[in-house]
Amino acid sequence: RRALTLFGGAERHHPDRRAFPTLYQSVPIAVRQSDIRGQFAQAHDWVRFGGDPLRRFIVELDFERRRVRFLDPKVYAISDAVAGPQRAVLALGEFLSRPRVLVEVHGRPIGVALDTTVTVPLWIGTRDVALAAVNPKELPVIRERGPRGPRLRWFQTDRVKLGPFDLGVVPTIVGGGGQTDALGDSGPAIGLDLLAQFKVRLDIANRKLWLERTRSGQLGMTGMPIARTLAAGAILGPLDRMWLVLGVLPDTPAAKAGLEAGDVLDPSVVRLAGPAEILDAIRAQQPLLVRRPTEQGY
Repeated sequence: RRALTLFGGAERHHPDRRAFPTLYQSVPIAVRQSDIRGQFAQAHDWVRFGGDPLRRFIVELDFERRRVRFLDPKVYAISDAVAGPQRAVLALGEFLSRPRVLVEVHGRPIGVALDTTVTVPLWIGTRDVALAAVNPKELPVIRERGPRGPRLRWFQTDRVKLGPFDLGVVPTIVGGGGQTDALGDSGPAIGLDLLAQFKVRLDIANRKLWLERTRSGQLGMTGMPIARTLAAGAILGPLDRMWLVLGVLPDTPAAKAGLEAGDVLDPSVVRLAGPAEILDAIRAQQPLLVRRPTEQGY
């Protein structure tokens, strides 16, 4: 077995995927450049690592220790029998580039991807919410339909379960095809903030997901308490070394400042360290450098 450091965040990809056909068949994890070697990694900050080779292992994601382990399935085979109240084994569904599992929203099963690059705890479709007996038109709009994509809405509910686990209040984006990266939309997905409550083992060959809950409590956004996001009103996602505004909550400091979904915030220009300071600056109505997309770029 070999340990690799686990990170969430934006990823870069090799421009010629034909040179690496196996790597792009399935994409369950992301690893940092400094943790791997070879020409593929040296030219890029982030890579995707997946495909058929992962079927030979039990892949363990340990978020508390920030590491990934590749375990021998003969030694670490996932049994259907669960030992302990904080553990569960769930079935993995069909997937192309991301492992998929069922969650329950208001008692309705919804298939979602497991994706550490998604920076909200849960992202589901408008139809999923409607089938869960929630009227999507009653949810606040955080991005209007337009050139930047479909309309997105904001949803917080305490009726979400992953297997036997009640997840508490889950901040959720509703609409669209999920968060977008270099391989396209994630589709409905649970993201890093939710997954980080668990130690995860993936048995891709046998389509099993082993979970051990290592912590509980209120889910946050981008590793921060949700109260910080709500106070500023800007829902952020990483974009290289900057931050993309995924949505803006109405009647908040972000909305009053004129921020829009699709804007890109560059923290380095105003000497802000990261998303926490950006949100605090928005709340305090401090100046920020905003790059707004046009037909010619940002």
